[in-house]
Formats: sequence, structure tokens, C-alpha cells
Amino acid sequence: MKKNFAEKTKMTLGAALIAIAMIAGGCVSNCKTIPEDATPGTPVEVARETETTVDTPAETKTEATSDEKTVYTVEELFTKREELKGKTISVRGKVTKYNPMIMGKNWVHVQDGTGASGTNDITITTSQGHVNAGDSVLATGTLVLDAQFGGGMYSYEVLIENATLVRE
Repeated sequence: MKKNFAEKTKMTLGAALIAIAMIAGGCVSNCKTIPEDATPGTPVEVARETETTVDTPAETKTEATSDEKTVYTVEELFTKREELKGKTISVRGKVTKYNPMIMGKNWVHVQDGTGASGTNDITITTSQGHVNAGDSVLATGTLVLDAQFGGGMYSYEVLIENATLVRE
């Protein structure tokens, strides 16, 4: 069956399962790392996806001063993507969506009120714990361009990987 599936879909079974889990907003395993000493059959608390929207007025946007690390707006991450590619950058905004433990990472969407449709939301991956929709955060990580996951079903023009998140 695996051979026929891959021939027909041009996708491995593993990639398809990851894609299905991402579409469902779920996880490939139980969404939470199960301790090695856990007793089989013991319930494990599972964090669910949370979502909200942000409408930040322009006058509340944060500008970096010369003595602090540069904090970019979400829109700037898209407009300056080529010069920022591969660099460690920071962005400040509100969490609009949180998906725990998909492909071993927590996926966080952040908006700061800048940008238009397509450039107003940045996706961030982190190994840090849970954040909630509505939390204000400072995210610092590596800017990656044209990232693809799930056998190409999910693509991100701009993505921040391996970020640290600080609640503000």
C-alpha cells in the first residue's frame, strides 16, 4: 500500500500524515512529550490550538533605539526579507494563533498591526512552552525564506525559526 500511495500522490506516507495533522490543527503524536516513566493508559493533558485577531493602532508600534537590538515590524520582515535572510532578528507583537507540537515544534502566529493581507502575520517556530492567543511577546530567532513543510502543502514566504519568546 505504501508503494502505491507514494506513486499516486508523489508524497511519502509520513509526509501525508504530517499534512493531515497540520490541516486538522492537531499533532503527529499526542501533542505533548510523554515522560519516559509514564504508565501506559495514564491521561496526558493536551493543549489545544488558540486563535485571536489583532488591530493595533499605528501609533503604538515600537521603534528600536540605537542602543537596543533592532526590533522589526511584521511588515518589515516581508519588505526587507532578502537583507534579513539567515540573520537573527526580533519582532514584537500579539500572539494570534498557537499550535503546539507539530513536527516537534510549537507554531506561533504574531501580528503587530502593520502590513496588509499576506504581510501582516508572521509564523514563528519555537521549542519553548505554551503561549496564549492575546499574549504580547518579543520573539527572537532566525529569519528563513521560502520554507516548505508537509510535502510542500504548507509554504511560508517568511518564517522565524527556533525563536525564543519573552512575554511582555
